[in-house]
Amino acid sequence: MTRVLSTFPNPKLKQRTPGLTVRILKELTSPSSFQWNFRESYASLAKRVGADEETVRLTLKRAVEEGAVKGWRIVVNPHLFGQQLRGLQLDVDNEERKTEAISQLKLVEGVLLILDFHGKGMRIAFYYSNDNALDRKVKLIKSLCRFNGDVPHWYTDLPVPEMRLRPIDWSILQILLKDPRMEILPIAQKLGVSTRTVSRRLRLMTESHVAYLIPVRDVRKSRGVLVCYLVTCSTEGQRLVESEIAARGHQVDFVYSSLRNHFLITILADNLAYAEDLLSLVRSIKGVSKTRMDIMKEFIFVDDWLDETVQSIISNSGYSPA
Repeated sequence: MTRVLSTFPNPKLKQRTPGLTVRILKELTSPSSFQWNFRESYASLAKRVGADEETVRLTLKRAVEEGAVKGWRIVVNPHLFGQQLRGLQLDVDNEERKTEAISQLKLVEGVLLILDFHGKGMRIAFYYSNDNALDRKVKLIKSLCRFNGDVPHWYTDLPVPEMRLRPIDWSILQILLKDPRMEILPIAQKLGVSTRTVSRRLRLMTESHVAYLIPVRDVRKSRGVLVCYLVTCSTEGQRLVESEIAARGHQVDFVYSSLRNHFLITILADNLAYAEDLLSLVRSIKGVSKTRMDIMKEFIFVDDWLDETVQSIISNSGYSPA
């Protein structure tokens, strides 16, 4: 019988309980799922984190004003484009040309997110249409990074939306891509429709898993070190890792486990010693075959392809605001 450690190997290493900002950001992005209700009310969020509504609103506002959160973005469900979402992790051949590689990766069709780690590593999320397109895209990314090794990559299993979007829905999404928390009245005014219409369409879209919310982080202004783990493990190993992480969930910034053989965890650590101790703990769990720990340097959200794709759908529909 495998015993999962309930304390870190070094009991002297302790992590301070993070503030309300970290708990709110965690609720907006995890655990083990995406925040499909990208219009969630402050009242609902406040109830989950055990604070009052006004405190939550001011806390999020302060996080943006102080720069820890640059803003909010919504990611449109790839099924609406007839595509899927994939993530991968790799290294550049030379850290000195990493900036050049990232500039080139931003131009690759479908690239959505780049996590730039200290050193040579990075993690990339992108849309793709089929297996052939996936193979071509992985080869292109490896080529741009001049990386010849095996690249761990994972399919993200997202629900298929239950509704067929109308042109007005795409127009609402286009407005909200860079400002998901925009009030309903200015949306309605931009589109020349009633607030009731906008409210109804937004409710249907959130219920149908049309898009999910992510905060765009300024890592340099985070109060701590953002540490990303990539764990390769069996189904049983994943269950044990999840159990251990849940036991100290207060320091978890993001966790995503709906992946075959992979488990993604990001924590906000006070120091590297704490992060390395957690790595040792995860490695000791039965069923874990490989682990990787990286320190996040920059969170890069790539807008261009998504913006252009949504605009193209609207243009082809012939729809225009009144």
